[in-house]
Amino acid sequence: MQKTKKITDKVEFYKFYKEFKKDCNCEIDKNFFYKIFYNAKFIPHYNSFSDVTSYPYHLKSIYLKSEGKLPQAVRNLYRNINKDYQKKLQPENYEKIILDELELKGFSVVENFLNEAQVNEILEELEDFNYSSTNSDTQKIKFLRKNYKEQNPNIKSNAYFSYLTDKIIKEESILGKLLLNNFMERIGSLYFKSQSFLVGIVSFFSSQNNLGKETGDQKYHFDYSHLSFLKFFIYLDDVSEKNGPHICIERSHENNFKYPQNETSFKKDDFYKIFPNGKKEGFIDDEYLHQNNYKKRVFTYPKGTLIIENTTNIHKGMPVLEGKREMLSFIFAISSIGKPTPDDIPTLDFNPENDDKYLYLYQLLKKNKEDCLKKNKFFKRKMNIIDKIKLKYFPKFYSIQNRKIWCLNK
Repeated sequence: MQKTKKITDKVEFYKFYKEFKKDCNCEIDKNFFYKIFYNAKFIPHYNSFSDVTSYPYHLKSIYLKSEGKLPQAVRNLYRNINKDYQKKLQPENYEKIILDELELKGFSVVENFLNEAQVNEILEELEDFNYSSTNSDTQKIKFLRKNYKEQNPNIKSNAYFSYLTDKIIKEESILGKLLLNNFMERIGSLYFKSQSFLVGIVSFFSSQNNLGKETGDQKYHFDYSHLSFLKFFIYLDDVSEKNGPHICIERSHENNFKYPQNETSFKKDDFYKIFPNGKKEGFIDDEYLHQNNYKKRVFTYPKGTLIIENTTNIHKGMPVLEGKREMLSFIFAISSIGKPTPDDIPTLDFNPENDDKYLYLYQLLKKNKEDCLKKNKFFKRKMNIIDKIKLKYFPKFYSIQNRKIWCLNK
């Protein structure tokens, strides 16, 4: 019986592996797929594979190799493994409009998502969180948001961020209420046709740019930190063209965009890398987008506006020329695999009566935090010879789930 099951598992694995390579339209490393397959089947709520910036498992390099087809291949895999989940969710009419826009353009805008009183309450709650400069040279210097004007003079930056990890978020706070409202989770799950998970929150703060030039994320780029994901941006200020609007290139998400592979199509004297598989990444030159007739969309909206985006879309932020711009970003993904790791995910003090209903918050819940951190260290660990002997001769020593985890670290 046990032998038959092993053969069945092997047949199932290779069946999905073959389909996955076909969907990606390129060769895919078997060990890379192995990690994703077992995550999809057993533990999608755990970050069982956080080393996604090291070759050969560098997500961006594989994404570029597949010419943007990797996220759809991942969605197909998770949907096919969890077919029953699709029957649970039926979109409302307003959700269908959002989903259609995401498919067509790569983004959707929900105006008046929050009212002014709610925005002010969020800004007040953010006052006591620590922020860091986006400048990598001074990123370790932290300061409270309310003290940003008295920040350390060594921080030569006008852009700051916080993962909101240095303080526990209370259930009754405005941030807690926002997390427990399942609107974003539903959109994510409907888009993936599989359970979505909240895998990160980032608060961005940008002040007036006196540098006279674009810096960092103010140049065209794309994101690929998770296997398939959506970002939910909430404007906490009225945003005009003068205070740093978000900009994206319409319909440049996933395989809709022909990513440049000619060195001249990238910004000169700037971030640029060539992966071992020959694919190139860098900040994309505006002229390349102009020559290929890509349509630019500038998001100038009042505070409280929600922008939902698949940020494999080519995008950037404009420099802040007047005042400031604050924004919250919630990342929902089909799996917890990716960055940030559990250390950089906030903690929510909430004990749900129905764990399944709030599974999307698994990594944030206070009661699960220690488990997530412990498992993340466990996943990073390679099996040594003693572990392999124990697993072979004393399999009952490990739970079924842990045996699957060990398999990921072979």
